Amino acid sequence: MINIGISGASGRMGQTLVTVIKKNREFNLSLALEKKGHKDIGKMIGDIKIVDDLTEGIDKIDVFIDFTLPEATLENLEILKEYNKPVVIGTTGFNNKELKIIEENSKKIPIVLSYNFSVGVNVLWKIVKDLTKILKDDYDIDII
Repeated sequence: MINIGISGASGRMGQTLVTVIKKNREFNLSLALEKKGHKDIGKMIGDIKIVDDLTEGIDKIDVFIDFTLPEATLENLEILKEYNKPVVIGTTGFNNKELKIIEENSKKIPIVLSYNFSVGVNVLWKIVKDLTKILKDDYDIDII
């Protein structure tokens, strides 16, 4: 069983992840995190209390999933690195400096960073990348 921690557990993506985890016997929700001062701190998701401190339950997780804001993700990343925990990042809006920080941290802990986890979109990105190599500068390609 894989023990998962979720940052932004009360948000739209967090709730979706919680639902998927609860339906799959191979996964266990072990940590639900929200930002300090969030109205849901202390509420329960099953038998897990929503907390505002990542270190409160980090020893119980195998992997952490973060779909929050760049500042929060980078804060979480520092703690995850300290505890040697892998992370899946779906947060968007990073600037180049922040992406460099993530890249540097990926040398210390496993990190998956993607702005879109849709299989279809990722296949489309791969096709477009390959297509542009084949067609070179002879074509103007637009995706609408």
